[in-house]
Amino acid sequence: MTTRHCHCLALLLIATLFTAACQREEAPPVTAVKPQPPAAAGSETRPAPVPPAESPAASIPAQAPTPPAEPAAGVSGPVIFMEQGIVLARGETLADALPVWRRFAAQKPALLLLSNDPALLPPPPELQPRIAETLANATDAAVRQAGNPLQPAPLFLPVMSGDLALRQGWLRELIWAFPFPDSAQELNLDKLREQLTANRLADADEAATLQLDGKVFNGKLRGLPFRAGALSNLPKLDGPLIVHIDLSYLQKLYKNEIATPVIPLAGSVLQQLKERKLPVLAVTFSYNHADGNIPLDVRFLGEFISALTEKPERLGQPLPKRWAAQKDILYLENFFQKDEIRKLVEQQAQESPKAAWVQYNRYHTAGLFKELQPALANLAHSVAFDRMYGLEYLQLAQRAFENKAPDQALRMMQMAAATFPENPFIKLQIAQLAMENGDKQTAGKLIRELQKLPWSSVYYPEMPKYLEGFLAEAEKSK
Repeated sequence: MTTRHCHCLALLLIATLFTAACQREEAPPVTAVKPQPPAAAGSETRPAPVPPAESPAASIPAQAPTPPAEPAAGVSGPVIFMEQGIVLARGETLADALPVWRRFAAQKPALLLLSNDPALLPPPPELQPRIAETLANATDAAVRQAGNPLQPAPLFLPVMSGDLALRQGWLRELIWAFPFPDSAQELNLDKLREQLTANRLADADEAATLQLDGKVFNGKLRGLPFRAGALSNLPKLDGPLIVHIDLSYLQKLYKNEIATPVIPLAGSVLQQLKERKLPVLAVTFSYNHADGNIPLDVRFLGEFISALTEKPERLGQPLPKRWAAQKDILYLENFFQKDEIRKLVEQQAQESPKAAWVQYNRYHTAGLFKELQPALANLAHSVAFDRMYGLEYLQLAQRAFENKAPDQALRMMQMAAATFPENPFIKLQIAQLAMENGDKQTAGKLIRELQKLPWSSVYYPEMPKYLEGFLAEAEKSK
């Protein structure tokens, strides 16, 4: 899942704490407008304890009508996954799944986590009592808000979600299926122990409990059983279970649309899970776009996977038209067949005009033809149906900044801010851009607004000092 080229639009963005990739080609890190704000403590990206590899393509599943935007999650008793239908509870981050997992705490399920990150970062000790109280008693909406990292004072971070579920006693076991498709490759126990402790995911005593049994790691974390291995190497799993799929799992299995086309790849993962006959209470899913590692052009996979979990008999059936077109579009991009791509995208738009990902396809296609205004109009339509596509405005601002078009960069940043008004980091980037453009008055006004926010002394201890310095710079020789 590399990122798409939007080469026609001379617009794309300033590096921000709230960014996503839109291109199918790996891009170098972007230099932010100075000065740089401090990053959230504990939010650094960590390497997976095992190296990712590519997965072979598998049988192509079918697709269903668009599911509800916020489906009810879970069922009263276990169903056999991919034999009986179950609604996929989708969220933006792993933290959004916590309210769903909480509903089944009395049944003590095991969590089968398909992700590139086990989400085992411990919460800050000084926040643990508040976190425990929130997870035990707050509403679902309040729990999701508490774990939203794109605010001045999150209570916890998505990378803590697995740890929190264990600490709360909701689970009897955590089973981490990491994206490692070479089932014959040897695993390194010492390396796992080292990486878990170095990244603060396990302490020394917990790491010492880990053993390598064939191709599966076994041990205890937070006093509960922990297993980790490639999905194909995990032993038979007893129920009840909750299954969580994070898009990072597919991202690390993906190479390109020729070697590992993403639609068949998603089908192959569901087929592996089906063959296990897992008794599940709920199935949750996270998109994980906001940190910039998962491109928006695979956001459609949430709808695709949801359609299959709801009606698993579709798995292995011929693809309906819009999904067959999507598979072909992704393939044709490798050969720059823009005329054929446009034809397929317009067919999708006739069939599914209100699908946000289809409008995003139209945006991308207009870009291939260097049609700036139609592209932006299509992006606006996509954002109207699903605001997360507004992350693309940040990419467009970055391109504009790189191409020395500050007015266009500012316009795109303002559109991003209008889409995500609750995100202070976009406002901070606008202030940085204003400083770069010599508009110290605007920069100072925005910084004073940011100073009024309740920045977390735990996650952003340096932010008040940083903003104070920024404001002092903005007030020099106005």
